[in-house]
Amino acid sequence: MTAQITRLTREVQDLQQQLGRRDRRVQLLEREDEGLKALQATYDAEEARFGSGAEVKGASSRRGTGSPFDDYGREVGSEDAKAMIAELEAELAESMEAANNAADKIADLEQQLFELRATINAANHVPPKTRVV
Repeated sequence: MTAQITRLTREVQDLQQQLGRRDRRVQLLEREDEGLKALQATYDAEEARFGSGAEVKGASSRRGTGSPFDDYGREVGSEDAKAMIAELEAELAESMEAANNAADKIADLEQQLFELRATINAANHVPPKTRVV
């Protein structure tokens, strides 16, 4: 009798766990659906903003089939965008150069620190404003 009760309670617990997993899966799918709807709304807003004159890659094949992420790009030949890209690339190059200079300076300072440690460990270091007798 007690074995049957433990078996039934174990089955109930298993069913509750399965139900919990399915509930979490449903919640996850609902959130994913909301995200995809928001992405579609953003895409539609961009399409309305740029009008039908903007070139869209694969626009005819995208509607109604496949993932909303497929062919989610526009061919925008704006001079402002190109100028902004060039400006950002120049800033990136300057930042990379500054980072390389900083890395070189760090390497030099690490070398000096290594040499100072060697001098201090050898007891040859005399602190400033100290007289040696």
